[in-house]
Amino acid sequence: MNKVNNNLYFYENYFQSLNNLLTFKNLPQSIIFSGQSGLGKKTFLLHFFAFFLLDSSEKEMYLKNFIIKDQEILKKILNNEFANFRIIEKKEKNSSIQIDQIRELIIFCSYEASFLSPRFILISNIEDLNSSATNSLLKLLEEPPKNTYFFLIRNSHAKIYETILSRCHKVNIKMNKKISDKLLVKLLNDFNLSSSATLSYFDAYDTPGMVIKKIIYIEENNLTEMSSVEIVKFCYEDYKKNKNLNALNYGNQIAKKLFLAKYNNNFLKYKKLYSLFEKRSKEFKDFNSSIDPTYEIVKRLS
Repeated sequence: MNKVNNNLYFYENYFQSLNNLLTFKNLPQSIIFSGQSGLGKKTFLLHFFAFFLLDSSEKEMYLKNFIIKDQEILKKILNNEFANFRIIEKKEKNSSIQIDQIRELIIFCSYEASFLSPRFILISNIEDLNSSATNSLLKLLEEPPKNTYFFLIRNSHAKIYETILSRCHKVNIKMNKKISDKLLVKLLNDFNLSSSATLSYFDAYDTPGMVIKKIIYIEENNLTEMSSVEIVKFCYEDYKKNKNLNALNYGNQIAKKLFLAKYNNNFLKYKKLYSLFEKRSKEFKDFNSSIDPTYEIVKRLS
């Protein structure tokens, strides 16, 4: 999902706090925002960046409704088209954020920032940093350039280097079920989507952002009329062909739901089969093996 939502929900208080800290020159230069994937952390920070490109009247209006009216501003920030903003994230088909990306960031930070305009750097998600990239980033975090602020996004379940954690102020993002359900309704409306035909594909613990991404994937690939087993096959083939990790994760999640549905019938039988599925799935991902052994197991669940 490349589109960034023009509307910001749930983060109004976080936004006001960051803005006040920056205004009074108390904003920490390195902050980690931790929370489940799909809670809108990246959207929140892109809105925060975009806010500084607005004129005074536009800023005043934004703080009333938290809407960026010009979608192009958000797109340009995401594409690193502004001098004072830089977005670092894992490139498509790469398994991690590479050291070359951090080296480019170091060069970016070597240029003196304007004291009239703060320089913002967003790294999403820091669990994707490989060890070499992490070591290079540490040097920047230890001695951040003046008027430069690092915003790091972390999925709460992911392990990261303690050395990174120790150098950053920490903000934990949490969302209860009631708020999550309300947010999902708003996002479905904003993206002109419907969840009614695809709810069976979701996990009970999916965040609003996860659900939106899955619906978009299912609709963009015309999967709505397929059976769950057929969707699993499509996802595996997509991963095999395009190294789309999201597709692999979607396929595995749907397969796991099929296993759960079978456990009530014969727990011991399907528990053993599930162990075999996990083994074949890992081989498929780690060694780029054929999808057939994994898919043949899933077919036995139909």
